Amino acid sequence: MRLIRRRNKARRVYRSRSQWITGIVGLVVYGLIAVGTIAHTRHSTENILLQGIVLLFIIFICGKLICLTVVSRDEDLHVVNMFSTFDLGWNQIDRFEVGRSGILPGVCRIYMKDGEIRSGIGISEAGYYVTPGGPAGRMVEELNKELATHREPRETPVP
Repeated sequence: MRLIRRRNKARRVYRSRSQWITGIVGLVVYGLIAVGTIAHTRHSTENILLQGIVLLFIIFICGKLICLTVVSRDEDLHVVNMFSTFDLGWNQIDRFEVGRSGILPGVCRIYMKDGEIRSGIGISEAGYYVTPGGPAGRMVEELNKELATHREPRETPVP
């Protein structure tokens, strides 16, 4: 997590380190495999094309792993997932928790006031089991604290 200031607006970027590292390593490894495969393959054109398509898909997925984030801004929460990106107003959010989302065992679950549950998979545990007080839990705790500050009534200056 890091604090970034752009255009006089504070924002915090929450991202699990394990996903970012996996994405970088995957890009490097599969990129090298793609170049080596295409350069040294003596197979038919269809076989080379199929290998290239599969490797490009894997490289795309690894690239998306690098981009998974939950960005906390003054005005809203910006979530970048694998196949979707969305903004949520602070007044729409009830709470954050770490829990199962589909096949993912420990990701940030965003509970909305209307009962809907959204996921922010940029915040996740590295392994299959969710550890209490793990990295995802700490980030979710910080998001809940930030949510509480947005719920507090703003003081208006008295003239």
